[in-house]
Amino acid sequence: MDNGISKDLLLEIDSLQQLTQAIYDAPESRLKTILRDLCIQLPAAREAVARHLLVTEDRIKEKADSSDDDGSEDEDSEESDDSDESREPEVKPQTPVKMGSKRLRPRYGICENCDEEFDLTTNSKRSCRYHPEYSEPDYDYFVDHDEAIHGIIDSPDMREEYPEGYIYPCCNRRGDEEPCTRDWHIDASSKRCRLDN
Repeated sequence: MDNGISKDLLLEIDSLQQLTQAIYDAPESRLKTILRDLCIQLPAAREAVARHLLVTEDRIKEKADSSDDDGSEDEDSEESDDSDESREPEVKPQTPVKMGSKRLRPRYGICENCDEEFDLTTNSKRSCRYHPEYSEPDYDYFVDHDEAIHGIIDSPDMREEYPEGYIYPCCNRRGDEEPCTRDWHIDASSKRCRLDN
C-alpha cells in the first residue's frame, strides 16, 4: 500500500520518535550535561538555548515594577481568577539575546511561596497563589488514625496524601481548597544569591 510517504521519511519519523523517547527517559543530569556541551560546541545551539532560557534584566517584572500595578485591578477581587488561570500566557516571538549588551538573567525561576516554576517576564501581582502560614492538622479528621500504624499525622507526606485533613490558620481553608493569598511570584534562586553575597 502506497500512502505517498517515502521510506526515508518514515525512518526519520521513527528516529525522531526514538530520540524523543530517549530524551524523556534520560536522567535530568545527563540532559543538562548534553545541553551544556552542545552550547559549548555549536554557536547556533548556544543562541537558540539562550533565547529560551535567558532574558535581559529590563524584561523581568518584579514587585517593585509599577508597569503591572496600574490600579485598574482590585486586589481583593477574585471574579476573573479562574478564567485567566486556564489560559497559557501569550507567546511572543523570540528576539535574539545579545550577549554582553545588557545583563542577562535566567528567564524561569521557582517561587519561594508556591514552589511552582514561573516565567519572570510575565510575573504580576496576581500570578502566585499561596498561604502565608503553614497548615495545621485537623485532628478531628484523623480521629481513627493510629500514628504507630499509619504514620505521623503532622508530616509532609500526610499533607500531600490527605490535604483535606489540614487547615491553614490564615484563612481556615483546608489544604485541598484554593490558597488565600495572591501576589507576585518571588524567585527563590535570586533571593539565595543575594543572601550568599
